[in-house]
Amino acid sequence: TNVSFAPGSTISVISNRAFFGSNITSMHIPNTITIIDVFAFAYCDRLEEVSFEEGSSLYQVNEGAFYGCVELKEIYLPQTCVEVGAYAFYSCGYLTEDVIKYSKVNEIGKYAFANTNIKTLDLKIIKIDEYAFSNCLNLEEITINGYENKYNQILENAFYGCNNMTTLTLPKATTIGQYSFYVCRNLETI
Repeated sequence: TNVSFAPGSTISVISNRAFFGSNITSMHIPNTITIIDVFAFAYCDRLEEVSFEEGSSLYQVNEGAFYGCVELKEIYLPQTCVEVGAYAFYSCGYLTEDVIKYSKVNEIGKYAFANTNIKTLDLKIIKIDEYAFSNCLNLEEITINGYENKYNQILENAFYGCNNMTTLTLPKATTIGQYSFYVCRNLETI
């Protein structure tokens, strides 16, 4: 099942639990959407692909928006997106690509990408919250660039259990919290 919006749609928010647990397989989000709200697509266990119309206005993906979308394989947040809330992509096990690589996300909430299969990250970020990428077992390489004149933070357990991580680049990280890279057994280069 595909979901699309009528041409000229003026909808700006996909509200709380709007598609929670539905059987949709793909979604094309119009450029008028600014927020994907709390648990909007949570437990859509057949959802495989989410795309955004050119000129997207999306700036926020809220808590649990795609929580438990176990078949989600493809989504690239648009350049306008600056915040990913807690648990936003939690346990989206088929996610292997850096879904925020084209965006300007500067804040990632707790457990936002925990239990996904993302392989590489290249972030320019202000805050990575607790357990944000915990147990990303395929994550191998991370580059984190902070912002000038900002308080940049990687909070506790942010990358806990990322066993395959071998390379980490932190040129502008201001604060690294306790256990941020705990049980990253293969980390060799910082």
